[in-house]
Amino acid sequence: MKKLVLHAATFATFWAHYAVYQDRGFIDRLASLGYGLFLSNQTDLQNADYILFSEATSVGLQKFGLLNKIKYVAKILLGKTSLQARDVYAECQASGLYGKTAMIALEGVMGLPENHLPELSEMFPVVFTWNDTLVDGKRFLKYRWPQPTVWPRIESIPYNNKKVLVNISANKYASHSLELYAARRNSIRYFERQLGEQFDLYGIGWNIPATRSQRYLKTPVPLYSSYKGQVTSKATVFPRYRFALCYENAVVPGWITEKIFDCMRSDCVPIYWGAPNITDYVDAEAFVDRRRFKSDAELEAYLLSITEQEYERFQTAMQAYLQSERFAKFLSPAFADTIIRNLELDL
Repeated sequence: MKKLVLHAATFATFWAHYAVYQDRGFIDRLASLGYGLFLSNQTDLQNADYILFSEATSVGLQKFGLLNKIKYVAKILLGKTSLQARDVYAECQASGLYGKTAMIALEGVMGLPENHLPELSEMFPVVFTWNDTLVDGKRFLKYRWPQPTVWPRIESIPYNNKKVLVNISANKYASHSLELYAARRNSIRYFERQLGEQFDLYGIGWNIPATRSQRYLKTPVPLYSSYKGQVTSKATVFPRYRFALCYENAVVPGWITEKIFDCMRSDCVPIYWGAPNITDYVDAEAFVDRRRFKSDAELEAYLLSITEQEYERFQTAMQAYLQSERFAKFLSPAFADTIIRNLELDL
C-alpha cells in the first residue's frame, strides 16, 4: 500500500477535522489508487509517498516571525496548544523530503490567521487553500471546503407546518474586521423580538459565559429567550423551518463552509451572508442573499411575503443545485481528486 502521511500539531487539531479526512468518499477515492492515510506517528516518514501538513500549526507557529512567536507562547500558556515533541517539518527538511510535502489549510482567517500568510508558499511546494485571495494556481491551489457524501434522510414537512426561521450556530466573539459574529447576534435579537415563537435559536455557547470578561470579570451574560438548546443533528431540526440564518464566521472570498449546504440538504432555505463571491459557487436561485437587504426589518418583510408557491421554487432550485456538478465539487471525493491531481498521485 502506498502511504499518505497526515501530520497535525496536536491530536486536537486532527480530531477537529476528523470528519473531513475520514469521510468514506475521501478514503475510498484514495484507496482506489492504492493509498492509505496514516498519522505521522504511525509510520516512517522515509516510506511515505507524501507528507500532508494539516494547518500552519503543524510546522509550529514559532516559525512565523516575532509576533507569531509571541502568540504561540501565549497559546501554550493559555492551554490552547502544546509544544510539539517532534518537529516533523524539520525532519522533512533534513531528510530531503521537501519535494514530498504539502500543506492543507482548513481553518479560517480568525481561527488561524497563520493559515493565510503568503510566506507559506516559501515553506511548501504546494499549499491547498479555499481562500480565493491567495489562490494563484502555482503554489496556492484551490480546493472547496469538503462536504460529506452521505446526508441523513429528512422528514418532509408541509410549508404551513414549518416555522418561519431558525439559527443553529455557536456563540462566538471576535474583534476582527471581517467577522460576522456580531451581525449574527444582532439578527438573532431582532427576530426573536419580532417573530416570537416563529423563530428559534439552537447551538452551543448561548445563555452562558462566552467571553473572557463574562467568564472571569463576571460581566452580565446576554440571555436569549428563543434559545432551545443544542442539537445532535441539523437534519432533524432544519426541516421544521422555512428559512435559516446562515452567516459565515467571516467575510472572505471562497470561505463557504457547511452552513449553507446543511440547510439545503435539509429542505430549509438558507439566508446566506459570507463569501462575497458566493454565486461563483452556488446558484443564486437556491438561497436568499442577505446582502440584498439593508436591515433585518427589510429581510423580515420579505420572508413573511413569500407564498407557498414561491417557496416551492426555492426548494426546486435547491434540489437542482444539489444534484449538479457545481455541488459535486464540494463533496469529499472532489477534495481527494484535487489532492490526487495536483500531487500527481495517480501517475
